[in-house]
Amino acid sequence: MAKQPTPLTLDRLDTPIGIALLVTNHGGALCALDWIDYEERLLTLLRRYYGTVELTENSAPSEIRSALSRYFDGDLDQLDGITCHIPGTPFQNRIWTALRKIPAGSTLSYGTLAAQLGDARRRPCQWCKSPECGRALPSADRRQRITHRLWRRHRPQTLAAGT
Repeated sequence: MAKQPTPLTLDRLDTPIGIALLVTNHGGALCALDWIDYEERLLTLLRRYYGTVELTENSAPSEIRSALSRYFDGDLDQLDGITCHIPGTPFQNRIWTALRKIPAGSTLSYGTLAAQLGDARRRPCQWCKSPECGRALPSADRRQRITHRLWRRHRPQTLAAGT
């Protein structure tokens, strides 16, 4: 028997830096956020991680839309309240949870992150450079939380992930 498509909702939100694509599930959790210029990439990643998807155009929950709007108005902590649902390995989920806990305006080295995760052998910095990491956090948040909040200990002047 073929697996049923995963039902997801697609919404578009005007922001000061472009039109954001918001993908939510039936429970109202944010599953993906990308920009209109990268819609094909978004669809590819959705299929990779959810299998066959059935996207219906509809509004995302008002809580998500308003939190993102307030974020773009300068209230950076608004993203903390957005419920996300991202399929991944237990290690990936531990990284995503840790990344979301880095406060706005704070920084953290990859080594410190690895120590917090309790497994210095696994390299969160390599994973943070991958496309999968973008699924963990809204893209606008990704720049703030990863690029500006994680840094390489041996080159602190060099920002990480995507620079």
